[in-house]
Order: sequence, then structure tokens, then C-alpha cells
Amino acid sequence: MVARRSILFAAFLAVTSAIAPGAWAQPAPGSDLSIEDQMQAFIDEAGFSGREQRGEIAVLSGIATVQALSNQPQWVAQRSLAYEQALLNAQAEYVGRQSVRITSETVSELFKAAGQEPPPYQPTDSDPSRLAELVRKLMALGTGKLDAALTDLKIDPSAYERASPPQRYIQMRTALTVKNTTRAFGELVGLVPVQTFEKSIGDGAYRIGVVAVVSPRMKDFAKRVLTDHGEFPPDLKSAGDVRALWTDKSKLVHDFGVRWVYDRAGMPVIVSFAQWATDYAGQDPITAQRYRDVAVKQAEALADAQIANFLKGSINSVSVTEIGQKITAAADRAPDGYVAQQAEIRELMDGRQDTIRRQAQVALTGLSTAARWSEKHPDTGQPIVGVVRTWSAAAEQATRSLRDGRPPITATGSPPPGSGPGRTGRKLMDATDF
Repeated sequence: MVARRSILFAAFLAVTSAIAPGAWAQPAPGSDLSIEDQMQAFIDEAGFSGREQRGEIAVLSGIATVQALSNQPQWVAQRSLAYEQALLNAQAEYVGRQSVRITSETVSELFKAAGQEPPPYQPTDSDPSRLAELVRKLMALGTGKLDAALTDLKIDPSAYERASPPQRYIQMRTALTVKNTTRAFGELVGLVPVQTFEKSIGDGAYRIGVVAVVSPRMKDFAKRVLTDHGEFPPDLKSAGDVRALWTDKSKLVHDFGVRWVYDRAGMPVIVSFAQWATDYAGQDPITAQRYRDVAVKQAEALADAQIANFLKGSINSVSVTEIGQKITAAADRAPDGYVAQQAEIRELMDGRQDTIRRQAQVALTGLSTAARWSEKHPDTGQPIVGVVRTWSAAAEQATRSLRDGRPPITATGSPPPGSGPGRTGRKLMDATDF
């Protein structure tokens, strides 16, 4: 059984050897495709559609709008949050496919008054209780003293008197209400974003799109990370220089989420890319560095959360919608007995509340920050602070050996020729990677 698992995992490493951080997809010059069209074109061209139709993988997509304009200081942070929202929408779509409970209630109402003539006007201060009487007297006393004070100042108290409001009489009301509640719960294990899209929609506004994929191979690997203590068989054919992934800062600007790569010994590595922004705009370099340090910690927290969600995440989502219509015919009776017929009121109900709660809890050994970086966005010039967090099988083995006082386990074999720095390029994921 162990030998069979090793063979299967070696095959898995072979087909995932091309996994690297997906570039932030940009439309071709002159392209006027919407972000939805760009995402669908990528899904089709990468071969994901065919594999999903065969039931081999699940392809998810999500879109969110950056809640700040590109010339505003908070744009970078809002851009990161838009990515989180887009990915969360994609994850919620996946969970909705796993298990969903739907509750629907439809109510129709009809009311017609016995008579069309409104009843006599009823004063609102007709409560006979002693407390209500005392309150009315106190109010009268206060009103009298205020009126006397206004008169002394040669101000007419009657100018501030408020007429009693008219009383509404409902003559007919019809209503139709449809209330739907949808609840979904499921796991996110093995779900990774394979491509992220950024598109300007004019006047400094941007939209973010994410295409994510989950497969049995990905799920199996994620579970093994938590159970096998870093003891993975090396795959020298997939070996590469992991550090080359964060050498080019201009590419890091467009990298979000987790990816799988392999180190020089062919051992698996999980790489998590995240970024944030510093909101300090002053000139003091010491204060600026303090703000930058905080931004780095925020990015590290986001990167760690991405790894945790990949390994053992779950989502609980609840959507409540209430739609319908209400038509009301009414008349108002004034205190002097005058009756005013009101125009018929037509109301359309279109309410919705979505709550998505994502959570994960994992215990990891061998997690570290591989790189911290700063760069400006190529289009907006906004400064970005980012991190690259990694977990690797080799790091977990080394950490456990050091902690337990055992000699480290060294992977057998050597990297293939030509796998040094700068010789492996950044590759995109396609359907064969799953």
C-alpha cells in the first residue's frame, strides 16, 4: 500500500511540476473584453472546461470591485481586499455545489376595510391613566413657562406650535412576499486560484476577477501536508529554483494566493503571496518605517490565512432574499375632520442579505517568510508592500529534526543540470496540472 501511494504521489508531482505563480492576466492591447469574457476565455483556452465537463475537476470564478479609486491612498489595501472578496465568492460557489439547503416561503395578503369613510379623529392623549395624566400636566407646565419666556422676549409662541398630524386610514392593501433562505456548508481543501484578472472600468475604478480550481490530486496533497510531517518522496524531474519566483518584484505586484512549486531537491513547497499598503503619507522616515513594518505584518497574516484555507478551510454561507410587492390605498383625516384621499402607493420589495463565513485552523511546522518587498503598481504608481510566505517539506523535516535533536533527513539525488537561478521561468497552470 505504501509503495502504491509513493507511485501515485510521484505521478502527482510530475503533472504538477508546471505549477508556478499565475501572472495577473491583462487584456491584449486594444481589447475591450469585459472581465467576465476574459475569465471565460482563459478557462476555455487552458483546457479547464473540458476536464470539468468530464467531472475531473471543479472550476470556480468570482469577481469583486475595488472599493476605492486608484488615486486614493487606500486603493492598494482595497485592491487586496477585492481579491479576497473575489476569491471568497468563488469559494462560496464551490461550497454551494457541495451541499445546499433551501427554504422558501411565499405569502399573499389582501385587506379591504369595511367602509371607505375614515373613522372620526381620535386624539392621541386620551389615555386615562394617572401616569399619562401626570405627563400631560408636566408638559403643559413646561409649555406654559416656555411660552411666557418667549413672550417676555417679544417672540410669538404660536409661531412654534405644531399641528397634530393627520391619522391614516387604510382602505385596501394587497401584498405578495417571497422569502428564500439558502444555507450552504462545505470544505475548501485543495482549492487554489490559478489566474487572477485586473481590469480598469474607467475613472480610476477597477474590478478584480479570480479563477480557482480544485481537484482530487490537490485535495490529497493538502491532506498529506497535515499528516505526513514533511516526509514526501522527492521528484527530481520537477526540481527547480524556488527563490527565482520572488526575484522579479514587478511580477510579485500581480501575484496573490497560494501556489505549489518544488525546490532543487524535488521536494514540494507551498508558496503564499500577499500584499498590503502603508497609509502613512508624511515625511518622517522613522514613522514611515514603523507603518511599513505594520503593513508587512498585515500581509503576513493574509498569506498565512491563505495557506490555512488551502489546507483545511471551510465555508458557511447564508443568503436571505425577500422580494415582492405591496399596493396600498389610504385616506388621511385631519383633526378638524377634513378627509384627504391619498394617491395609491405601489412598493416593490427587493431585499437581500448574504453572509459568508470562512474559517480554518491548522498546525504547521516549517512555515517562514521567504521574502519581503516593496514596489509601485505599474499603472497607478501606488506603493505596495508584500510578502512571500512558504511551507516546504524540507523545512518541516529540518525543523522537526532540530527540535527533536535528530540528524536531518537529506533527500537523495541531485538537481538536474540547468536548474540553477534564472533558468526556470514563471509558468502558467493549465488543465494538465490537476
